[in-house]
Amino acid sequence: MNCTIIPSGGVPRKEGMTMLIVTHEMKFARDVSTRIFFMMGGYIHEDGTPEQIFEAPIHSATKTFIQRIRKEVFEIDGPDFDFLGMHSTINAFCQKYNITGKLETAQQLTDIMLNDIMAAYRPITVRITHSELSAVTALGFMVEKMTATPLSDSQRNLLAAQCRQVVEEPTERGFRVKLII
Repeated sequence: MNCTIIPSGGVPRKEGMTMLIVTHEMKFARDVSTRIFFMMGGYIHEDGTPEQIFEAPIHSATKTFIQRIRKEVFEIDGPDFDFLGMHSTINAFCQKYNITGKLETAQQLTDIMLNDIMAAYRPITVRITHSELSAVTALGFMVEKMTATPLSDSQRNLLAAQCRQVVEEPTERGFRVKLII
């Protein structure tokens, strides 16, 4: 197999020649590739056809990169956690990714989850994510070693009235409630 690294500026593709192109332009990679390698931190995390990589990525790092998922993560391990700082960071996150219309809902849902529904559970990992590709914003609340949902029917209904979807799912580490806003 011939392998050629194409310098910036490139050369025309020739029939029967294998080209190796390094790019962060996902649309371009999908359009011109027959095989894609996703690398991060010097390691190949995934390889496959464009359809495999873009439609059913396996590795979470691949999913994050392809969907241009932005995130902030908070580890709440006790009563001394800086909740005001977390609100400030969520505010900055919404400003940075131009989703200020979701800020108030994100703040309200975070308060409900942390002060009412999940106040007794620590440690808890809180994550806000936003996919630039799909424009989906989500809040995740994960408790390690928990095996079932912490939500009652009335709590689930309260949350569902304030967001687009409530997802309750076991994870390898515990149990997560994800609110799509």
